[in-house]
Amino acid sequence: MDREVRRLSHLKGSRIKSAISLPLNSEGVNGDQMMVNGRLHVKDKDRWIDIATPSNIATTHYAHFGTTSTDALPTSANTHTAVPFGNLFGSNAEVTFGTGTDPASSLTISTTADDLLGVIWYVVDNITIDAVYVWAAGNDATGDIIKFHLMTYDIVTADGSTCGNLSSGSVLADGGNITHDGYEQADYQTLTIQSSKVDSNSAVLFMIHKNGTNSYYSINATVKYHLD
Repeated sequence: MDREVRRLSHLKGSRIKSAISLPLNSEGVNGDQMMVNGRLHVKDKDRWIDIATPSNIATTHYAHFGTTSTDALPTSANTHTAVPFGNLFGSNAEVTFGTGTDPASSLTISTTADDLLGVIWYVVDNITIDAVYVWAAGNDATGDIIKFHLMTYDIVTADGSTCGNLSSGSVLADGGNITHDGYEQADYQTLTIQSSKVDSNSAVLFMIHKNGTNSYYSINATVKYHLD
């Protein structure tokens, strides 16, 4: 025990009054555990970490939206079109959000509930958006002017005829127009954060808008965020 106490000497705070070595927990944590002054510490390589200290808990996470040009998205010009969440699409129909400057602030499902579920990121906790990065490339030698939005919506979770409907949409992040020159090269953009907070039980969607029909687009978007 004396050896373990001396190995804990790097820990900040008051003098070590007690140190109790614990066995692995029921989940089989890979590493030693120890109670120091009544606080649980877990060994990470050659250091002991106080897991009750927020700065020692990894809170940065990443979510991904994406599609390939073979999914033929988007088909319509001047229309905000949702990009699949988690890089999956298959044969889903497109889910669109109007032709305004920003995507529409609501969506009422008619026959596309199954298609909507493929493009939403359902956020179960309060989070903060830290950054949004997007790659895009068209499948033709001639490209379009494209732009992107990351949106958040309230989503109906109560079972019934309105379950899945979206409302109170707002822009989390967007980017300026990109003049895509065709399949000779890709484009990369870091979006501008407009509103970083996302409430729990919200739906987040990533959308592309293009001004023509010259190309379909492969899209690889990464959303960096942390739990509040």
